[in-house]
Amino acid sequence: MKKEIFLIGFLFFMGCATQKDLARIEQHLVYLNGKIEDLEKNQQKIENIISSQQADLLVQVGPLQDKIKELMGQREETVYELQQLSRRIEETNKEIERSEKRLAELEAKLEKTIKMMEEKSIPSSKTQKEEWLYKKGLNLFRQKEYEKARETLNQFLKLYPLSPLAGNAQFWLGEAYFAQKKYEEAILAYQRVIKNYPKNIKVPAALFKQGKAFAMLGDNETAQILWKQVIKKYPKTKEANLAQQALKKIKK
Repeated sequence: MKKEIFLIGFLFFMGCATQKDLARIEQHLVYLNGKIEDLEKNQQKIENIISSQQADLLVQVGPLQDKIKELMGQREETVYELQQLSRRIEETNKEIERSEKRLAELEAKLEKTIKMMEEKSIPSSKTQKEEWLYKKGLNLFRQKEYEKARETLNQFLKLYPLSPLAGNAQFWLGEAYFAQKKYEEAILAYQRVIKNYPKNIKVPAALFKQGKAFAMLGDNETAQILWKQVIKKYPKTKEANLAQQALKKIKK
């Protein structure tokens, strides 16, 4: 197209210019045509370079786009999994709340049932009540519920101080103190057995355990005196044998 324009211009000038001018114009046209060809070649080279770079870029961008698609897919999958997990957690929390509510209801029913059973199990006669309360304190002691055992036994002694079981209750009260390592309180409790219930079957045991309590406090001298009294006063008892063994250990 550009060559045609120059050719038209050239024909126009032929009618107006001299031979010398025409030669110079023709020479100039040749030069311009050469420049145009060079420009066209350079343009083609540039276009080729651009095409090559575009092709390379497409080669590089292709895997990148695939990777982006893959990551987007993973992200969507992760979001979905998180949503599912969130739903499961919410459902689990609701189930826990329902379970806790049911458990609280069951505990309330159980507590009510136990209370009713305890009320039914309380005996009606005075003698039965004495035995029931004494056995309750003794069972609490055997279950190592020492605080509750002491409360129950003290209640028994307060209600039934003249009961045939009072001496035994006093002894187990001392045992509860001893088990809790409250040795001074245990000594006093054992002393009440010895003083207030001198004919009770638990007196030898109270005297022996009183000696053990003094030994636990580091007073071996008093402990030995008490154990010797056990051997002297109650020689045929099990506690007399225990006292002899205890004395041998101290003397070693």
